[in-house]
Amino acid sequence: MLTCHRLVTLLAALACAAAATAQAPEAIVAPAGASFVTDLAARELQRYLYLASGELLPVVGDTSRPCIVVGGPEENPLTRRLVAAGALRFDAGELGDQGYVLRTLTQDGRTMTLAAGATPIGTLYAAYDLLERYGFGFYLGGDAVPERQDLRFLPLDEARRPVFRIRGSLPWYNFLNSPTTWNLADYKRFFDQMAKMRMNFVGFHAYDYEPFTAVKMDGTYRFGRPLQNTSERVWGTVPMKTEESGFGTGECFEREYFGSDASFDYATPEEGIEKAQDLLAEALSYARQRGIHVCVGFEVHGDPSDPDNERNLELRLRHLLTRYPMVEYVWLWQAEGRGGGAQQAIPPRNTPFGSYYRGVCAEFAYLGDPSRIAEAARVSYYAHLGHQVIQHLAPDVRLIDIAIFKAFSLARLGRAREALDQVTEGGRIVF
Repeated sequence: MLTCHRLVTLLAALACAAAATAQAPEAIVAPAGASFVTDLAARELQRYLYLASGELLPVVGDTSRPCIVVGGPEENPLTRRLVAAGALRFDAGELGDQGYVLRTLTQDGRTMTLAAGATPIGTLYAAYDLLERYGFGFYLGGDAVPERQDLRFLPLDEARRPVFRIRGSLPWYNFLNSPTTWNLADYKRFFDQMAKMRMNFVGFHAYDYEPFTAVKMDGTYRFGRPLQNTSERVWGTVPMKTEESGFGTGECFEREYFGSDASFDYATPEEGIEKAQDLLAEALSYARQRGIHVCVGFEVHGDPSDPDNERNLELRLRHLLTRYPMVEYVWLWQAEGRGGGAQQAIPPRNTPFGSYYRGVCAEFAYLGDPSRIAEAARVSYYAHLGHQVIQHLAPDVRLIDIAIFKAFSLARLGRAREALDQVTEGGRIVF
């Protein structure tokens, strides 16, 4: 049974919630001169709430009206005043760089909902979380918009932060329903949806017959060719004109063949490769604006101690880092054939690779098969080479798999503490 005091407290809380939900926000408060991301959060709230209610809330620097307040105390003076007055508890350390507060409160006779992160990215995530509570759904394929409703304050009082620091997607090239056929608008839409879903990492794997990590050597591009379209055979397909599409759908296409604009209208293969790389560079810059960490990588082949292969790896990484300066991560991929069971010979003792293999093979003994152990050593060798090159050229860029690769080896050997140390900093999982 409730005591009198507890009953009064409960009734008071219910009364506050009822008062809050009986009112409607009349404006969105975003700080003047806000960062791009915080301003985006305010504009997204304005746009989507209009779709749900038909009410176009003005975005203002401050107001005495009931409002939605966007941005943490570092950016928004109104949030800062609420914290100083003791009306809002805001612990940036607890929230971290991606956490946020959602809280509806009444101060000085007006109701406000706070959507505030310790960083602009946290604020953007707060805005999309708030919209989901109004009934929106965000998916890679598009948005779900709720039925038209009267706009009301929601009773909110919580702080949230993601369980995983990195959450993302690996769109795979070389299919006709993949980024192989994307234009800039397609990349932008994909990244927009990722941000709405609070995903913050995207990585692209490029085959050596694709243009994105091709590099010019001795005046000619190697390790890449222009983007493909339906004028030629693409994996799992045959050449096909758009007019051959079924049920009249060919009329939806502007060109004779289907593909990215970057796969058409170039005079030389070199120009075609550069068009595709320009496209990806612009797309990745857009992703970074929306708080998405970006990664590009390619496969590694052959003996890593061969001087030509070492030179090619350095040239490719140098070009990748120059061509895509917004890249934060690079990954090196095992060639697909090796993953399918191809035999990797044990390297001779009197070679650099052979010496490396004999120094690390015990770490991979759990694999059992000598050819698999040799392949693990080969990829590990490339990972160490890549790490050295990147540390020299761009120390702030991370090679994704070098720590994880070693961690898996240690973990399988029962050295769990060492494995954890490989992939954590201060208890947080890192790349």
